[in-house]
Amino acid sequence: MLGGLAQRAAYVAEVRKSRSPMIVVDSGDLFFSSSGNRDPKRAMIKARILSRAYLEMGASAVNVGGRDLAHGLDFLKDQAQAGLPLISANLLDPLTRAPVFFPYKVVTCCGIRIALVGLTGELEDSTGIRERGNRFVISDPVQAARDTVLKLKNSADLIILLSDLALHRIHEVLKAGPGIDFVLGNEERYLSTKPLKTEDAYYLQSTPKGLYVGRLDL
Repeated sequence: MLGGLAQRAAYVAEVRKSRSPMIVVDSGDLFFSSSGNRDPKRAMIKARILSRAYLEMGASAVNVGGRDLAHGLDFLKDQAQAGLPLISANLLDPLTRAPVFFPYKVVTCCGIRIALVGLTGELEDSTGIRERGNRFVISDPVQAARDTVLKLKNSADLIILLSDLALHRIHEVLKAGPGIDFVLGNEERYLSTKPLKTEDAYYLQSTPKGLYVGRLDL
């Protein structure tokens, strides 16, 4: 049901034991897949196990992907309240237009201030996702990224974007607002072993469903 989750957690623990500075992140679509609604009970059990595992791995940021909204906001809010560091700069409350979760998180590693920014991809009808009760809206990721990068201008040395946006949308984001250094994505279904230079940033991704752990050494 959960593939290599135990191996993933063991790998993170092994790196931490080596005392190498490490930041654990996820680009989104972690909890649910396009077939997640066929058995809602099973899907929720799996999602709760994943959330607990990422808490135990000490994840610094988990982006909210479009598919993560498959079972509504309540589940995600519960996980955030339990301590899971969910982020998204363009998942907004429809009334206040404020982000539902933190738009970014700044962590310090080896004296370097690293900003982890989240962007939620557009919803797809094929996943069965609906904006239930109009409890959230997904705003333009290009504008959200531009605004967020401006806020981080003097508070981060390095900006890493976590996103489930399609690659062509990533290009639009990078063209509209310079300042992002790395993009860790998950939309295109391939494993990147070398960074792809796009605009002034580098794009990387591992395969979906946690088949591989992507590792970026800086």
